[in-house]
Amino acid sequence: MKKRILTTVIATVVALSMVACGIGSSRELSNDYIIIHQYKGLEIAEMALLEVTDEDVENRIQMELMEHIEHRNITDRPAREGDQVTIDFLGSVDGVPFDGGAAENHQLHLGSGVFIGPSGDYRGFEEQIMGRNAGESFDITVRFPDDYSVWAHGMEHLDGAVAVFNINLHAITETTFPQLTDQWVQANSRRGSTTVEEYRAEIREQLEESNNIVNVSMLQHRVFEALMEHVEVLNIPQEMLDQEIASQEELYRNLAASEGFEFEDYLQLVWQMDYAMFIDVVTDLAEDSVIRQMVIELIMEHENLTLSEEEMYEQIEKIAFIAGMSSATEYIEAFGEEAVHSMVNQLRVVEFLIEHAEFVESDDEFDWDAMPEDWPEDWGDPEDWEDWEDWEDWEDWEDWEDPENWEDWEEPEDWEDWEDLDGMENPEDLD
Repeated sequence: MKKRILTTVIATVVALSMVACGIGSSRELSNDYIIIHQYKGLEIAEMALLEVTDEDVENRIQMELMEHIEHRNITDRPAREGDQVTIDFLGSVDGVPFDGGAAENHQLHLGSGVFIGPSGDYRGFEEQIMGRNAGESFDITVRFPDDYSVWAHGMEHLDGAVAVFNINLHAITETTFPQLTDQWVQANSRRGSTTVEEYRAEIREQLEESNNIVNVSMLQHRVFEALMEHVEVLNIPQEMLDQEIASQEELYRNLAASEGFEFEDYLQLVWQMDYAMFIDVVTDLAEDSVIRQMVIELIMEHENLTLSEEEMYEQIEKIAFIAGMSSATEYIEAFGEEAVHSMVNQLRVVEFLIEHAEFVESDDEFDWDAMPEDWPEDWGDPEDWEDWEDWEDWEDWEDWEDPENWEDWEEPEDWEDWEDLDGMENPEDLD
């Protein structure tokens, strides 16, 4: 899918179909546990977002049509091109069966060209099955290509050979591919479309909903990172912290049980830690989770973002559909009601923060912190190399020879004399 750079505040996140509150003051919010010094007007670096194209719409429609392909068992006519047949076959050359020349209940699409084709006076394998009826047993004669062993290694003895195949035709199946018509749309639209054009608009809307949820998810980390810079923690309720730690421990105990491990063995084998270390890690994660939960709840309460039961169900149903599930109920059963509600609330707050954020140009300076610690600084910024596209294809620069020894290469004698990187050779190919 094409992408675009976000240069303005997102007007709305259709994925959640919620009405945004008006931009108000940026005064702080607080309770007994946290102070949010700012949550509107957060500065967030712009980023690439998914965008729906006409090609995306047509591809999705084709996927929907493919899901409605019909297969009908044929008994009232012979096999013809396009049918799928179920056959047993046994091949022989000069009366002697050969390896790989037999199969039972093999599914073959007539016209696919995957079996031996016509050669000289001999018709092709699939062509000779066409015109036969289910239940027939018959022989066909084919000629292998002269270069058959090029594609079937070790079968040189079959190059150009004439073979007889005994065929038992068990069944013929006709495949019907649906056409995109108003009638098909009326029978299969999930949102009541009645024409092809309405259906295209419906599919575009679904893709936009899906993309917008993905876009919000991609922005979520940046949004909360910016938000948490303005959050002051006064006190973390021990009860909430204990509950989150217990929830995390239950999750990992269930994972261990599902893998057939005792919990302590699971920690050692999978995470290389004992129970005390696990609790330390989970406690840190739980603290972050509880703080985020308190921030979300405080913003939701102040901005009146809380959803009714009906609205909550509608949002879960949209997310469930995008996840490939049939209903909100199925989604909740898979992940748990509390976790799903928490996710929707978090997305709701993220949406609100995005709508009231200030998007700024991203910092494109090269991030030396992301480079290996022993990357030689005198090699310079890789993004300034003229032929960076070729350089980034090299898998492991650490395997290159020591630059201090480059003067020993036959070519080039001196790295510093290179001025045109476009003509440069891969050091791995140099002597």
